[in-house]
Amino acid sequence: HIEQFLQNRGYDQKLAASVGMLIQNDRGGYYDRFRNRIMFPICDAMGRVIGFTARAMPGDDAQQAKYINTPESFLYHKSAVLYGIHHAKQAIKQHDRVVVVEGNMDVIAAMDAGVENVVAVSGTAMTDDHIRMLKRYTQNFTLFFDADDAGINAARRSAMACLEADINLSMVLLSHGKDAADIVKENPAELRDIIVQAQHVVLVFVDVAQKTFHMNDPHGKRQAIESVAEIIAHIAHDLEREEWVEKCAQIFDTKKQLVHAMVQKYRSEQSDRQPQQQNAPHAADTNHNISQTQRIYQSIILMTIAYPEVWKHMHTHHERYGPVMNQKQLQFLMREGPKCDFSAGRLIEQHPDKEGLYKAAMKMRQKYEIEHEDGGDPVQDVEVYIAIAQDTINKRKMDALLNRMRVAEENADIDEQQRILRDINQLSQKSISHS
Repeated sequence: HIEQFLQNRGYDQKLAASVGMLIQNDRGGYYDRFRNRIMFPICDAMGRVIGFTARAMPGDDAQQAKYINTPESFLYHKSAVLYGIHHAKQAIKQHDRVVVVEGNMDVIAAMDAGVENVVAVSGTAMTDDHIRMLKRYTQNFTLFFDADDAGINAARRSAMACLEADINLSMVLLSHGKDAADIVKENPAELRDIIVQAQHVVLVFVDVAQKTFHMNDPHGKRQAIESVAEIIAHIAHDLEREEWVEKCAQIFDTKKQLVHAMVQKYRSEQSDRQPQQQNAPHAADTNHNISQTQRIYQSIILMTIAYPEVWKHMHTHHERYGPVMNQKQLQFLMREGPKCDFSAGRLIEQHPDKEGLYKAAMKMRQKYEIEHEDGGDPVQDVEVYIAIAQDTINKRKMDALLNRMRVAEENADIDEQQRILRDINQLSQKSISHS
């Protein structure tokens, strides 16, 4: 029983519920979300558990959901998680290709078959976060999707996102209700052959269009070409896009100019949508409107919350950081750190109003660790941020002193000039000691 296990180790039930391990009932008590299920841990790129997929036990009630997942939380964001990435990242770099499947069991089966450069999107289309994470390891993606309506729709969305990111994309649509796990059960070698034989994504959707629409009917033929033109329109590189326009015209036995016009129509629609998307309110956009100094302070604050070792280091050495520590949030963290044992989880237990800040810190930590495959050195990086903040403060002070000096010179005030020179020398010495 997870609820009892966590309680015996002193974990707060409310916190456990906030990360999806427990569910609160109508009477205010808590029970296991994943009771009587086989649990598969979901890890981030560094191998830390951030959520679970849980399968019903064989022979259990067939009417219940076969799989349930950790709900969205400040730790687990489905759109930014790739199942198996911590195991697969070295193999992805080695093969210079990633195989993306739909389900967690597909990853396990593929790895059993010797395909180690494989991750799963857990039943959703590829997102920009997924693509950014994988582009760190390779530019070559092979996507596996079911050939049913839901699978094809997810495949289209994934293809468009990948092509816009200039990914070299091949794809496999699995028919007859099979998935990668089913193929491995029947013949493990077949999965490896399918990966090698995967087609470029445009050719895959040409095949889908020819099977979906009536090619002998002018209207059906137009629909088929339009469906492929929409895919081609998302190709990032002009030369590659024009090559596929020409190939598409040849395949459908039509004029290149007509296909080109369809592609341009979709590209114009994309351009029209982008300003609306940019104006949509979401948290990431707020960072574009803050100054460089504010960004530096934001990085210091979020790194302090995200990494206990940074928080402890900052608290131990805060006196040497001078005016940098006058920032309100940093003062709060230095004051509260010892009270919560420098634990971000305990901080939000004591100060629920800081949960938004904690979520931002966890998201920043995930991004930091994607960019620093070896884990990086958060303490050293925060020291760099602090040094930049100190230099900025000193520069502002120096500018103010120089302005005062100009006024003193205009007034021929020798005493004031000497005082300002002493202040300038002291400030210069501080800047040298920080460099």
